[in-house]
Amino acid sequence: MLCFSLFLVSIDNTIVNVALPTIQSKLSATNTELQWIAAAYTIVFACLLLFFGALGDRRGRRLALLAGLALFGASSLVAAVASTPGQLIAARAGMGAGGALIMPATLSTITALYPDPRERRRAIAIWAGAGSVGLAVGPLAGGLLLDHFPWGSVFLINLPVVAAALIGTWRLVPETRAENPSARDSLGVLLSIVAICALLYAIIEAPVDASKLLDNRIVLSGLGGLAAAIAFVAWERRRSTGIFDLDLFRNMNFTAANVALVLVTFVLLGSLFLIPQFLQHVQGRTPMQTGIAIMPLALGMVLFARPAATLADRIGSRRTIALGLGMIALGLVLAVQWVETTPGWETAIGLGALGIGMAITMTPAMDSVMGSFRPARAGVGSAMNDTLIQIGGALGVAIMGSLFALRYQKILVRNLTNLPGPDLEKLSSAELLAMQDSVAKAVQVSAEASGVKAEWIAESARYAFVAGHTVAMWAAVVATVVVLLVVLALLPEPHPGPDED
Repeated sequence: MLCFSLFLVSIDNTIVNVALPTIQSKLSATNTELQWIAAAYTIVFACLLLFFGALGDRRGRRLALLAGLALFGASSLVAAVASTPGQLIAARAGMGAGGALIMPATLSTITALYPDPRERRRAIAIWAGAGSVGLAVGPLAGGLLLDHFPWGSVFLINLPVVAAALIGTWRLVPETRAENPSARDSLGVLLSIVAICALLYAIIEAPVDASKLLDNRIVLSGLGGLAAAIAFVAWERRRSTGIFDLDLFRNMNFTAANVALVLVTFVLLGSLFLIPQFLQHVQGRTPMQTGIAIMPLALGMVLFARPAATLADRIGSRRTIALGLGMIALGLVLAVQWVETTPGWETAIGLGALGIGMAITMTPAMDSVMGSFRPARAGVGSAMNDTLIQIGGALGVAIMGSLFALRYQKILVRNLTNLPGPDLEKLSSAELLAMQDSVAKAVQVSAEASGVKAEWIAESARYAFVAGHTVAMWAAVVATVVVLLVVLALLPEPHPGPDED
């Protein structure tokens, strides 16, 4: 049931990403609103993980899991019937809160039930594999549903899974609690929420108008988030039992492995935000074809999750993680080359390399993290780990999405202002603004036009999208190489025992 619950959280990510182009068209969402639909889940997830992880330690991890499943199901129902981007963003935030209750409860329960390092590594591999299965099922399920039912069906599918997980958890999962749970830390929770939300708001909103990067609300949000982050670190350093144990970062197994995990989710969610749009808007695939095209990534994660644990036993965690990061970099470099006419087998190779690299990286990195603290601190420790991972995912959507938006807007405006002949006069300022804010709107305007104008708008939108996609992928390549060097420099080998602080 622990794996089943993680499956629920994982499947939601890939189903929603496949549905993003359809949602953008049906709800007339801008590129920024689309980023918020994708990121609201991970942002709320990240903001509440620390608090809910500590709460599960005190009140019971099974209880937290049951509450999270119920909230996730209710929010999924609201998302399915949303009629505006704002309503869907709010529902996604509710799903993120449910996920924040679910994930630390599953991982901390596994750590408490499997104290032996070798057994724990195997259990974590199975747990990670369940999450990967969710990623694999998501694209196909999303494509199938969107080809036959309204877009809200991608959220309704969560309801039977939630019902089964609730029944199974109630009957099969034992209740566990921390022997010495951390003290309540209301100020720490508040500061962490303000820091994460304010910084990500500034990153996502900045590209709405590239000429207003120094807009007061963006600057104030960024500075406020930075100030809250500094205050959070200072506050937690003064407390011996805060929600965020900064002393764990002295253990390089914890620190370097977390850096790798943050990178994986950065690339995974950032790529899955852009790639389905590329496949549908640029290459003209249907949602079902898009789901099939993304399968190599998900299958790579599924098939290589357990072998990664065996590989780590043989050659060590550091070399295994470095190998995985190298595969991720290779997959991203291949993705940089994609254009409108790229054949399916080339996209499959790039996505497969990404999935294999992520699987090889995640299992030993997760084990290094979970082996860095005693079982009594499993809830807070796993919540810290999950928080950093979700921040990585939110940053992936925010940064890669924003880099894409900036480049897309610049190239699109440049091309549309060079529209040949008198057709230029037929593009209203409202149409130009709408096309800058939404790739789907550019496709719609092109479909409503005719002749040279229609061809020029469509080609301009596709070219601008590819340009933005390329910039975002190169940024991910650079980040991956930097993290690879960090892991090689900082992650110790062999794997030491749990920290005894």
